[in-house]
Amino acid sequence: MPILAERPELRAFVERGRVVRMPSEPRLLEQLYRVLAEIVEAGTELTEDEVNRAIVVVHDDPAQIRRGLVDRQLLDRSPGTLSYRRSTA
Repeated sequence: MPILAERPELRAFVERGRVVRMPSEPRLLEQLYRVLAEIVEAGTELTEDEVNRAIVVVHDDPAQIRRGLVDRQLLDRSPGTLSYRRSTA
């Protein structure tokens, strides 16, 4: 993910464009999730499967990342429909 290359503080967690480990420091973890949220194009509604396919390109556990994005309110999940949209807040 080219966006990660622009964040020198996150380079230690990325190899060949893929996140290979998650930061333990909360500030860096939050930064990483904010960058990963950019995988979902603003204004685009995606199914859970589409979100997973986008995330698996940069991380081996798309469910972990998807849940983390939702928990941090960086990705909104529509109840009952399993559709996702990047948060505007």
